[in-house]
Amino acid sequence: MLKMMKGIILFHIKLWYVLVELILQKVELIKKYFPLASITTDVIVGFPTETDEDFETTLNFVKDIKLSKIHVFKYSPRKGTRAATFTDDVHGTIKEERSKAVIAADRKNEEDFDFDSDAGSNEPFGTEIRLRELCRDYSGYA
Repeated sequence: MLKMMKGIILFHIKLWYVLVELILQKVELIKKYFPLASITTDVIVGFPTETDEDFETTLNFVKDIKLSKIHVFKYSPRKGTRAATFTDDVHGTIKEERSKAVIAADRKNEEDFDFDSDAGSNEPFGTEIRLRELCRDYSGYA
């Protein structure tokens, strides 16, 4: 049984790295043809069983992929979800530290993202980018 479980875990680890590589390739392809594309994602930190190594992998992924915005959430159980049955074994202070680390990496990525550039775009798109920059403090997410 243990051998079978190790095989399943290794399969999921390999699948994770294949998916990460695929995501990186797709994002780079989008950036190549649409350099001003604003690509965002959500990141949940402190998911049950998340190890320090798991988190470092996530943080490095966030730094490498250089998205224009990341929404960071600390894991909390939601009634009716499969994850709600898991033991929430990542302490709240660790979740907070991890959240702050991803937010810091995101801020660095946002600074590197060129919101003002009109390179390779037509005027309406460039105008949208300038308006977005002007309204940055007044935006929100649904």
